[in-house]
Amino acid sequence: MSSASLAFLLYHIVFSVRNRDARLREDLRLRMFPYMGGIIKNLGGIPIIINGTRDHVHILCFLPRHISISEAVKVIKAKSSLWHNRIYDKNSHPLHWQDGYGIFTVSADNLESVKNYIVEQDQHHLKRNFDEEWQVFQSKAADYLNQTPPMECAPVDD
Repeated sequence: MSSASLAFLLYHIVFSVRNRDARLREDLRLRMFPYMGGIIKNLGGIPIIINGTRDHVHILCFLPRHISISEAVKVIKAKSSLWHNRIYDKNSHPLHWQDGYGIFTVSADNLESVKNYIVEQDQHHLKRNFDEEWQVFQSKAADYLNQTPPMECAPVDD
């Protein structure tokens, strides 16, 4: 067996504009999403697709194992809002992201279906707004957590 490490860390990341403000006009998205992809590449990750609507963003990407998920999301949000506020549209009201985010692991078998879901965001949100979509994500996550009992663990002396 090789001593090399292997990581397949494919994530679907979702976050919105603070207060769900519809700030992400199409012209902004066309410039911001490739910029976010560059941020991910600079972190050592691989962006697969970034898309969203006027009030939120979906990112499908591989993240490297040397950086925590929370740190990666923090950097993506901070650098993209800084780019907007200092370079892209420094004369308008500053863009701020919500404090939280959603992150979901994606298996290789589901990569294409999640990618297609992200591509179709405009179509998808004609039927369901972000808040309704978020409730579905939360409900599914809770269902999976409740259906999966934790393993038996031995006591550990710290």
